[in-house]
Amino acid sequence: MDWKIRNKRFAQIDVPDRSGGNNLQVLMDWYLFTWDSKYLESIDKLTASLDYDTVAARTEGRPVAVGLEFGPVPQEPRRLIEVLADKGLPTDKLTASALKYAKAIYDQSYARRGWREGTWSYLSCE
Repeated sequence: MDWKIRNKRFAQIDVPDRSGGNNLQVLMDWYLFTWDSKYLESIDKLTASLDYDTVAARTEGRPVAVGLEFGPVPQEPRRLIEVLADKGLPTDKLTASALKYAKAIYDQSYARRGWREGTWSYLSCE
């Protein structure tokens, strides 16, 4: 995944769905296994591309939460925030983005549909 992001080879870093969340999970695991900061560089590129405001600009008025409640995009940033905070690294932008995703998913899945979206909706807003 790191190689794909660095070489811009089908990295799917701008897809706010299961692939983006899974990519973040893989990079996080490698960072935690090795503590090699090169993975943080790829993580930064990925999270910048999946930032709520960035994705909102690409959706052209469609709800941002569409599809997100079915993937780990909202879950992995929480894990990343914990790791970065433990290392004393900034988390403000990532935290703001994660909260916006949770609110969008809540608005879409609960407020309008009464949690008919399934367990990803519950986990995302948790």
